[in-house]
Amino acid sequence: MNGKTYLNQVRVIERTIHSKVCQLEKLQALAERTTAVLSDVSGERNNHSREDVIDELIDQKDELKKEISELIRTKHEISNVVKRVPNLIQRTILEERYIYLKRWKIISKIVGYSESQIYRFHKEALKTVDKILKEMN
Repeated sequence: MNGKTYLNQVRVIERTIHSKVCQLEKLQALAERTTAVLSDVSGERNNHSREDVIDELIDQKDELKKEISELIRTKHEISNVVKRVPNLIQRTILEERYIYLKRWKIISKIVGYSESQIYRFHKEALKTVDKILKEMN
């Protein structure tokens, strides 16, 4: 795995978590609608569907907890690799981009360089991360 792919793990996990949160919100709304329908109409078929929705809701919450734990672990691991980048500007760019998921324009303002300069620093920083990852393996 190259440095950029390694560092982008946080972004991928964040997207997965966002997707699961959206699914969870939809399930929660479905569970609430199912409960409202059950108060108007009784029957075993409806009870079963309500139980299914609640079971799915619980499963989704458990999966979300696992993803959040993975995100925390991955951020910590990536942070430890980024801390090994000796150049302060490069390290700051990597932290802002891959741990805090900031846009290039904002990173440019934080470090006080133009976006084109940021891209050059970033390219060099990725080379350093590649070396660090090779040393670790």
